[in-house]
Amino acid sequence: MEYRQRETEGAPYVLGMAAGVLLIFASVLCGGFAAKLFGAFAAEEQRLVLFGVFWLLAVETVLNPGVFMLLLLSGKHREERGKPFAVLWAAVGAYTVLSVFFPISVSGVFRMEGGIPSLFFAEAAMSAAFRFAGGALMIASCAQIYKRLQGRA
Repeated sequence: MEYRQRETEGAPYVLGMAAGVLLIFASVLCGGFAAKLFGAFAAEEQRLVLFGVFWLLAVETVLNPGVFMLLLLSGKHREERGKPFAVLWAAVGAYTVLSVFFPISVSGVFRMEGGIPSLFFAEAAMSAAFRFAGGALMIASCAQIYKRLQGRA
């Protein structure tokens, strides 16, 4: 029974995978938003900035939901998850939720001086909603893992 509680299958797995999918959707929407925004100003320097933003989005997508989803998959039927895993990824989920309200990540690059043009508002709002929901589900998944480990101790 002790080993069974350390597995990530069940609710933590489902919540974690849903979080990863929502965060990937948010990155895709954010990338489309960047392309439209910088496409309106077709200067050579802006293309370089756009390339940099896409590169940062790709790195953020691989690191945040990518590694989390990979670790969940690898621990689905093995007993290798511990409290540091739950605490670390809950902190990453909290960072993701906070980055919706305070632009502290790549998605904050798209804040403009005069606000977001109304043409892009729906896309930016959907991206923020996906990031918020993904971060909240990541926290819920880690809380389930931590709860299992607390029950074992």
